[in-house]
Amino acid sequence: MNSAARIPRAVRAIWSALPDLVGGDWPLVERELVALLDRSDAAGADLDAIAEQILRQLAPYQAAQQRLLQALADALPDEMLKGEPDLGPPRTANGPSGATRGMPRRSANGRGEGPDEAGAAAPAAEPELAEANGGDAEPETPAAAEPRWILVWVADAAEPEQPLHVAFRAGAVHEIAVAIGPNQEGAIAAVGGRPFDEELGPVSDMEELTVTFLAPSISMQQTGSLFLPRTGTSRRVTFAVKLPDDLDRFDAEIRVHHRNRAVQMARLSGVVVTDLAQAPPGSRIELEVATIVPENADLSAREGADVGIVRTEAGTTGVADMDLVGFDDDRLGRVVREGDLLDILTELSTGDASRQRKLEDAVDDFRALVFQGCELYPVIGKPLVETLGSRPLDRLQVLVDERSDFFPLELVYDLPVPAKDATLCPGWKTALRKGTCDKNHEARGGELHPRTFCPSGFWGLSKVIERRVVSNGSWRRADVPEDFEIAVRLLFDDLP
Repeated sequence: MNSAARIPRAVRAIWSALPDLVGGDWPLVERELVALLDRSDAAGADLDAIAEQILRQLAPYQAAQQRLLQALADALPDEMLKGEPDLGPPRTANGPSGATRGMPRRSANGRGEGPDEAGAAAPAAEPELAEANGGDAEPETPAAAEPRWILVWVADAAEPEQPLHVAFRAGAVHEIAVAIGPNQEGAIAAVGGRPFDEELGPVSDMEELTVTFLAPSISMQQTGSLFLPRTGTSRRVTFAVKLPDDLDRFDAEIRVHHRNRAVQMARLSGVVVTDLAQAPPGSRIELEVATIVPENADLSAREGADVGIVRTEAGTTGVADMDLVGFDDDRLGRVVREGDLLDILTELSTGDASRQRKLEDAVDDFRALVFQGCELYPVIGKPLVETLGSRPLDRLQVLVDERSDFFPLELVYDLPVPAKDATLCPGWKTALRKGTCDKNHEARGGELHPRTFCPSGFWGLSKVIERRVVSNGSWRRADVPEDFEIAVRLLFDDLP
């Protein structure tokens, strides 16, 4: 038999396994394969061209390609394929749909049978073929799932069929596609750390992921979503990126969230040239994965966060489902560096005498900290509150790119700004124990500001905040001293 003729037959033999092997792109790949298999049944079909197109369709999906090659290597005798069984309707990665098409199969006259031909019974399969397709034989032991990674494809939008691996093109619009899947030909994979599934945990059916794409050099922040199947490759989410003519290097950060928690991050980088032939020797578009600690523990089974905040040198963003929250890093830096926040925290947390004081003896310092928290609210708190609206804002995750990066989410104060001579709320002990207080914190009639301030206004007490960091040695910035560190301690020694 012509070797090209074996390829359509082998595709039919492994059809039921292809949805899982291809992943989220299966509906599109299915449509193309069905058309090719139909053409292969036509009299005088150019089987060599059809076989080449089938291989090209499966080339991006390494697991599917390997399964096809294995089926070809098995070299089933020609007579075993004369009576092909009905392998059932192909299914998408989401499972069987309500209007699926039957897989094209060969009829007795060699022409393809239409899937809508009512009453068209498939010829009886011989025992050997029934076993090969999972008939009465014992089921094969499923192969171990391949490790999956963040995958990226880069192409010039003017030539989308030609992936870029060496450099980006100056002045061009690029299509940068992101997916999660096994390492495969044509993709740039963020390998080297823990596989994506080890961070996320088991995927029972289909998990929605939010992907944020940041490119600070062109002031770009975008977000999209993809669906991760149990095995195989997810469907791609594509970002359009226009690079300036005068840019000489492009860096972008890819953040993948599950239920708003950050699962993995990767950094895409490469030189930008006008002519790819003039790229410096050894140039490559690279994808580096971040090492995040502490490691995730089965995120797929955990309660999601209401907001996931990530702060790196690429920028600070928050993800709340499909909403992307941007923060003014310059303004935040001014509040932290130009205000009194660091001095107050240093005094409260490092001075021996200060640490021994009871809270009612440190009212002045505590009031000063409240005023700093009031300045943080419009910079950090207000963007989140306005974006989420009536949705809960109780559980937050914060990921910063190094242990010394200071993002004072816990110190945001969301009660009304108190008077300059305000006193400590009488319910402060309850506030420290429970994070809530039933006292009135509003200004009274004729007053501009309330006469008391309360610990319950700090987000560090009223909300659940989970912190993670990119471990030391990953993406460390050279302009931050190694020994810079701030410790904030809440002392409860004076509680009854």
